[in-house]
Amino acid sequence: MSSRNLAPVALFTFNRPEHTRKTLHAIAENMLANETALFVFVDGPRTDDDVPKIQEVCAIAGEVNSFKSVTIVRQDANIGLASSIVQGITKVLEEHDRIVVLEDDIVTSPAFLNYMNGSLSHFQGEKKVWHICGYNEPTRSRASTKTHFSRLMNCWGWGTWRDRWQHFEKNPEKLVSEFTPDMINRFDLEVGEKFWFQVLANADGRMNTWAIFWYATIFKQDGLCLNPHVSYVQNIGFDGSGEHCNIDEIRNKARKLNQALAIEYPDVLAEDPKAFEALQEFYRLKKQGPRRIEKITKKVLGRLFKK
Repeated sequence: MSSRNLAPVALFTFNRPEHTRKTLHAIAENMLANETALFVFVDGPRTDDDVPKIQEVCAIAGEVNSFKSVTIVRQDANIGLASSIVQGITKVLEEHDRIVVLEDDIVTSPAFLNYMNGSLSHFQGEKKVWHICGYNEPTRSRASTKTHFSRLMNCWGWGTWRDRWQHFEKNPEKLVSEFTPDMINRFDLEVGEKFWFQVLANADGRMNTWAIFWYATIFKQDGLCLNPHVSYVQNIGFDGSGEHCNIDEIRNKARKLNQALAIEYPDVLAEDPKAFEALQEFYRLKKQGPRRIEKITKKVLGRLFKK
């Protein structure tokens, strides 16, 4: 795989130097890192207390030398995570036809960039595929080389292409006027998970997020998101330190990440019904609390999604 075909990595940071250090260390350990351009976007301070932390984040990023190039883009004032991500992705895709996106709390497997670049190349011409996920909710699947399609977008280590991202639109009022009850039910995975609630919360000012609108963009186009059976990433931000991330005992638990270099892609360009059933079951169980899901998830989801 030649360097000109590799997607640049956009890393979005703010005021968490230790999370940033772990994330950068992990992605630098990827075998394709030295052929990859890295863009580090650093949001500006909300308060004076943020200034030394942001300076430390910039210093950590400035010490990185494992990539083809490192570009640090620093905001003078705080624009918020949603604006930082949307503006940063759009900026990178002005000069590149594909991108890999990380936030400062996403620790990657050494095989992550291989999986992302292989998948972005494989599906570039398949316009029904909009998004490459590095994460899958925890199951007992041992089929680390296998992948599946889902309607649901996950933003913990992901990639897309310029010609898909150009359709991104953050307009909650428009979505509220367009979505029918049936669309809302399907958007909520038919289990009342209330992803739709995030759209409403953005519409009335209770939230200011971006990812739900990328999901809505893909959903409106009947697009597909590729997921690995076994995750290539772990989100270490569920420790109460990040925006919109509360403490989550299940997702905080250390997991063995996918090391597979060979990738098996689905034969059919359609949502995998067994994987979708497992995803529904995961969200049903998650509502019952961490102890309940810890006890049942592996048993039930493993039965539904063993291969």
